[in-house]
Formats: sequence, structure tokens, C-alpha cells
Amino acid sequence: MGDRQDTRGFPWALVVVLGLLAGCGAEAPYPTAEPATVTAKPATATLERVTATLLPPTATASPSPDPATATASPQALPLIAQWPTRGWQISTPEEQGMDSAILAEMFKYLPSGPLQERGMMSVLIVRHGYLVLEAYFHPYDESWRDDIFSCTKSVTSMLVGIALAEGYIESVDQRVVDFFPERTIQNLDERKRSMTVEDLLTMRTGLDWWEAGVDPSDPNGFFQRWARSDDWVQFVLDRPVRYEPGHSFEYSTGASHLLSAIIQQTTGMTAFEFAREHLFQPLGITDVGWLEDLQGVNSGGYGLLLRPRDMAKLGYLYLRQGEWDGAQIVPAAWVQTSTQAHTDADNRWPDADTGYGYQWWVYPHYGIYGAFGYKGQAILVAPEEDVVGVFTQWGVEDTAGENALWLLRRFALYAIQSDGPLPANPGALAQLEAAIEAVSAPPSSR
Repeated sequence: MGDRQDTRGFPWALVVVLGLLAGCGAEAPYPTAEPATVTAKPATATLERVTATLLPPTATASPSPDPATATASPQALPLIAQWPTRGWQISTPEEQGMDSAILAEMFKYLPSGPLQERGMMSVLIVRHGYLVLEAYFHPYDESWRDDIFSCTKSVTSMLVGIALAEGYIESVDQRVVDFFPERTIQNLDERKRSMTVEDLLTMRTGLDWWEAGVDPSDPNGFFQRWARSDDWVQFVLDRPVRYEPGHSFEYSTGASHLLSAIIQQTTGMTAFEFAREHLFQPLGITDVGWLEDLQGVNSGGYGLLLRPRDMAKLGYLYLRQGEWDGAQIVPAAWVQTSTQAHTDADNRWPDADTGYGYQWWVYPHYGIYGAFGYKGQAILVAPEEDVVGVFTQWGVEDTAGENALWLLRRFALYAIQSDGPLPANPGALAQLEAAIEAVSAPPSSR
């Protein structure tokens, strides 16, 4: 089981659930619990590590360029980068129209500032297809693969879109129960019979489901009860109906798991096998693992293990409307539909005007959509600014995702000064490099 990874630092009440996760075999710096029954499938060969440095070294200079002498880089990078299948191209922020000094300011908040207790692990910013900022917080580095938690839901949505394009699924209007004719479903009435694939995608199943209960460790929360069950698919299908499907948003990892089961039912492949062939391989994502349930169905709602650079690839795929190096991996129409708000999700997030698409969180007033996971994992896409942001952290559950959104808006997007290159600013770049180096060092050496 070389693909197994210990889980990290869960409250004991969560170990029965989250201790099931599998991974890359790296030793975790947190208390662990070894799963006994459920494991992720073995990953394929690891992608050769990209050896390019984060940012090119610069000579010492004043923090701000002299307007009289500052010039653009003499060999400015093309505005749009090559596809990052084999690895991300590296750029200074200024070459992509961003101010390094503003990006450096972000590190005053991470990890030695107000967010210190929230366990930042990595921050990556991509603009115009170039990696302009990549920071790993000790002891993590670019090789660390971790559970992206509920960001998995957005990947499952990608696979549903691909399955539709390939003809495995006919329509999002298909009834859910029709995919499981071999199962005897409890509490089956006309409302449950009417529940569709789209209702699963938009978390409007109408099923009686209170995801977390009082808090994520609440044994009476439906996530905990579902994860302790012997058959995750059956548990969701058997839930009684509380509302008419298609009307009321109720966040449900169980709904996402049914999407994974539908992929398996229709394609004859697990979601992981389908993803490796149709999504991961074209993008050059090879170091990956995925939790599965006792019946061999990959968890549609959490348990996908990825490196941060590969998380950025998934965001970049959607930024480019599902296209990758001349191939349409995910239909553009699916990308557009998935990232539009289909329902009001303000009851889940305190931020006003929060919507939910097809397993994507949508912020129309910010022009941002994103995938969010437990403890603050995030893949954020800002199409107008041509930016992808990735944040991995071990944060405070109720606020960590909001922190990632705030960091992207307050620093990454605010740093954008132009669509084209800015004059080189060695002093500001040196500040940014120093901040990145500082967080990567052991605390005793800072």
C-alpha cells in the first residue's frame, strides 16, 4: 500500500471518517489514525519534479523603481504562456502586470500575522498562464500531496460534464433513481422519484440532510452518520424527502457521492479511472490518489489527493473554458453553466450574494468562482483578471475559506496594475522572495 497517506490532526470524533483518507506515503506532522478498510487506489507514476526556481534571483535595489530609469524587462515573456502539462512556466509578477510589493504584503498576515493559528500550507498565484507566486510554509514543499477535501466536488462535476459529452449520461434531467435499478430504495415516493442529476449538482435534492450538525465532529451530523455507514450510496438514496427537489439548497457530501456512483454506473469505470483517462492524463496530473467507499465507489465529495500545482491546473483548465493545449477536455458550455449561480447559498456562507453552481461556489459581485474544501483548501478563478489562486491550509473551518477568498481579492487581484508587463522592480521582487523564503524556513531559523 505504497499509496497510503496518514491523515493529519483531526479531532478524535472525526478520525472514524477522515482517517480513511489515503495518500502519497509522506510522513504527516500531525497525530494519525490508520484506516482499516477503505483506501484510495494506487497512484500512477509520479510526474518528474519541475526543477525551475520560483523566481529568478535579482540584484539588490531600492523597493520602488526610479520612474526616470525603470524599464520593462528587455526580454518580456509572451502574454499567454505555454500549456503547463509538463510543468508551470515561472514569471516575475511584474512581467505579468502585477506589483510584487503588494503580493509581499500578504505575508504579513501569513503565517506570523493574524492567521498564524490557521496553519497555512501553500499559496500559488497564476496569471496569464504563468506561475507568478509559489510559497510553501514549513514543513511543506511542492512535492506534498494532500486531501483537497470538498474541492473534490468540483472535480466530480468536471467528470459529469465529460461523461455527458461522451454520451454516458444523457442529460442532467435524468432521474437519479433510474441509475440504480438494482437497489431497493427506502422512503421512495414521487418526490424522490423526481430528483434529477441537476438536483445533485446544485445541492437541491430535497432530501433530509443536515451535513455537519452542530459542528463537523457532531456524531449526529449526517456527514458523520453517512461516513460510518456500510454503504454510502444506499445511505443517501434511503434518506426521506423533506422538500420538493430542485428548490431548496442544502449542502450535502452525500449528493456528490451519488454523482460519483452515477459516473461508475454509466461508464463502467470508477470516477478515478475515468478521471485518469479523460482529465488527469491530458493535464499531466499523475501523482494523485482518491478515497473509495467499501463498495469501490470513489468518494464524490472529498478524499481526492493532489499537489497544489495540480490544483492550479484544474483551475486553469476552467479559466480556459475547458480547453487544454488544443483539446476540449471539458465542454465550454459545461464550464459556463457549472460556474453560474443556480441557487442562493447565503445560508451556507455569510458573504452576501453567494451562489452555487454545479458543485462550484460562485461570487457574482466579485467576478470569482471557486472550489472550497474543509479547513480552507481553495481553487479560485477570476476570469476577468486572468488569475487562478490556490490555497492549502489547516485552518478554522468556519472562516478559512473566506480567508482564501479575501487574500485573493485583497492582495493578488489588487496587485494587478496592467494587462501587459510592468517595469521591472528588483527591490519589490526581492521583498517578495524574502517573504517566501522566510515562511519556508523552520520557525527556529526565522
